Amino acid sequence: KKIYSSETAVLYFLSTLLLIFILYLRLTCGIYFLGLFCKTFSACFLGLRCVNIIESMIFKFVVIMFFYSKL
Repeated sequence: KKIYSSETAVLYFLSTLLLIFILYLRLTCGIYFLGLFCKTFSACFLGLRCVNIIESMIFKFVVIMFFYSKL
């Protein structure tokens, strides 16, 4: 396992926020989302049709949380 860092903590937090969003996309993107939390993000994203949507959402959340933590 990789050493826990602030980045991984943020990713776990974001994954919790995106859980409902991912469950919604699962209805339109297919059953592949079921393996999203069973494998590494990068490995799963390569096979997902909605990879761009998920990555853009995560990027936005990361940027928002980054600037929010600087306030």
